[in-house]
Amino acid sequence: MNKNEWDNSLMEHFAPKKAGLSLDLLMEMVKEVMDSGATLLSEAEEQSMEELYKFLPQFEFSEMIGRPEDADIANKSEVRSTFTSMMSGIAPGAGLQEKIDYVNKFVSAAGEATTAVEILRNLTFLRLLSVVVQDFTDAGAGFIFEAFLAGLLGGAQVSGRGGEETHGSLPIHDYMDGDGKPVSLKLLGPNTPIGGSMYNITRFLATNQLGVEHGIRYVVAIKFDDEKLGFYEFTITRENYFSWLQKFINLDAIDISPALKSSPEELSEAEADPRIEKLSNQVAAFREKIISLMPMLGYSPEDAKNKLEGKDTAKSFTGNSGLGALRHKFNPALIQSEEGQKAFEEFLSLSGASPTKKTTLAAGADPNEVRKARYALLKSAMTKLSEDNILSIRPMQKLSNLTDKTTKAPVGKKIKVLNDLAKTNPELWGEIILKSPKEAFVHSQFELNQAKSLSRSETTNYGNLVIGKSQVLKVMNNYGTVLRNEIMPIYEQLYNITRAINSFFVEGDLTASSRAETAGNKLEVQTNTLASNTTEK
Repeated sequence: MNKNEWDNSLMEHFAPKKAGLSLDLLMEMVKEVMDSGATLLSEAEEQSMEELYKFLPQFEFSEMIGRPEDADIANKSEVRSTFTSMMSGIAPGAGLQEKIDYVNKFVSAAGEATTAVEILRNLTFLRLLSVVVQDFTDAGAGFIFEAFLAGLLGGAQVSGRGGEETHGSLPIHDYMDGDGKPVSLKLLGPNTPIGGSMYNITRFLATNQLGVEHGIRYVVAIKFDDEKLGFYEFTITRENYFSWLQKFINLDAIDISPALKSSPEELSEAEADPRIEKLSNQVAAFREKIISLMPMLGYSPEDAKNKLEGKDTAKSFTGNSGLGALRHKFNPALIQSEEGQKAFEEFLSLSGASPTKKTTLAAGADPNEVRKARYALLKSAMTKLSEDNILSIRPMQKLSNLTDKTTKAPVGKKIKVLNDLAKTNPELWGEIILKSPKEAFVHSQFELNQAKSLSRSETTNYGNLVIGKSQVLKVMNNYGTVLRNEIMPIYEQLYNITRAINSFFVEGDLTASSRAETAGNKLEVQTNTLASNTTEK
């Protein structure tokens, strides 16, 4: 019995509505652990949150957790059920938005009456999520995250190569959600484009029954530098195909003569977006904070305010007419002053960035070179931090996109005809695009600008989840009283049992058997107490 199996067994007995652990069963499990040579706890007298973190239940991830129906998978029932049971307490039966809200409420609800079972379950989820996102290579993390999300949302991962419909390439959808709708999952860095095959998405929307009925839903998870994972969603259908992908299509190469009888209705003007007020407040706070931090670059807040007021787009704010223009106002004395150092320390605290040798004003350092290094660090933070971080420029990007008053040219005749055809004859719509000359596809792959795509009005922002060991430890400290009073004593007694049995078998200490029995009795009392407290709550 390995450590993972031990943890999983313990979690099963922590689950609501289950009986407490019996002494006989515990001793049997301990014997198995001893046979394997595993050690449960360190020899420290008082266990810290850091130590308890190591013993949060773990899971060996594979695609099997996302493929519950495949008959050719050995242990599929066991693998799936173990993972599902671990995830079942995360907003049961709810969608992605509800699950994210559920976890965030737990993260921010320190001090509220919460059972040990709830705490351990949510901490386990956060740890598993962190492992999936941070402990795998980019290529591996993407596939494992598909399985993770499928297990969490009750869907099924799609694996293997496609057939004729994708010309033997990977299918466009990564998993099927609980409602049987296709989903493409993207796990990306803050600036990575959202991409895919033009041929595959067009064919999927035209000929695959799933694509014909539902389109393709994109769930985009962004790994921000401040140890947060942001979730976004949008759906591409035949009706909005050109709205998303027109720049990758050469309309001059497409012959629409088979469908000239059709014509769409003009789109009505969109109503005012209710998000504008919130985004405006975020942008105002962002602008004010950036201006206040300028002494870290040797720029006075007054000069910064004069240059940055009225800069409402990310390009103008950070470009040669905005932040870039302030280099002419550089004051070496200001960057070396107490005000400049305090501003830099505040920036490090807000961004979570680490100072480097180049950003530090050590003896003999060139203030202008320090300015350049700090400026690069600031620009990187603005684009790589999550939307709810006051230093993130993303709200400005989104606001400028939503409030763009630029009058655009009317939709061309070909697009009008094809959009109308998309509603009535999907197959013909696909044939017209796919059977056009090669020149019809400007590029074989589409690459959507991340910031623009996630700022569109039809894109849903589900919010962020904390990831990373440091973030999980912060949450654990918030619930330290319950963890130390109800969880850690159980692990302590498990350790005492292990140590006593070691002494009995390895050292020949005959008195150790009584110590093991005493620890086992205490463990039985503690687990029964935990079960009773959980039932009462």
